Amino acid sequence: MFVDRRREDRLYEAARSGLLDLAWDRVRDWWAGRERLRTAGRVFAPERDLRCRLHRGEPLSMTGMRYCRVTCLRGAAWVTVTGDARDRVLGPGQSLMLTRSGKVLLSGGEHGAEIRLGW
Repeated sequence: MFVDRRREDRLYEAARSGLLDLAWDRVRDWWAGRERLRTAGRVFAPERDLRCRLHRGEPLSMTGMRYCRVTCLRGAAWVTVTGDARDRVLGPGQSLMLTRSGKVLLSGGEHGAEIRLGW
């Protein structure tokens, strides 16, 4: 019984975080956050855009799309924004500037659509 108690104490001591462990955890979290920001900066840069095809019956749901311009390149795109009472249908060449940061649901019309999301 005494041997098991000493083993439990060692495991408990090993599980407790010391000052160096806490500092290392903070550095690791900071580094991971920095890498996420760098990756997001490459994807959502102002000069870049995201193009996608929307098929009928396959909606695309996105959040945090504030100040994003949705442009319909081909077909008809149906745009629904959380907090907005109206749904919008975009034809080829038409665009819509999203000013709210809620959830956005994009879907293609009868023959699908090709859209461009620009920041």
